[in-house]
Amino acid sequence: MQQYRSSDVRLALHTEVHNALASNPYFAGRKVRVELRENEVVLSGVLGSYFHKQMAQESVLSVHGVCRVHNQIEVVSA
Repeated sequence: MQQYRSSDVRLALHTEVHNALASNPYFAGRKVRVELRENEVVLSGVLGSYFHKQMAQESVLSVHGVCRVHNQIEVVSA
């Protein structure tokens, strides 16, 4: 039963992280991949500026339950 609860908590945290990114106007139409490792979040993908990269990290850090963010987003200017 403990594994089931843990799975539910991970799913809820994953959903909250996605919602935090989706509700941020800087990420409308952009794809940022999210991976959970315990209470740590790994962000990856490609964005057009370091500002957007930082905003993604700050959005995720605002989610209750996230202890650390590994921001592996690549910045590529168009």
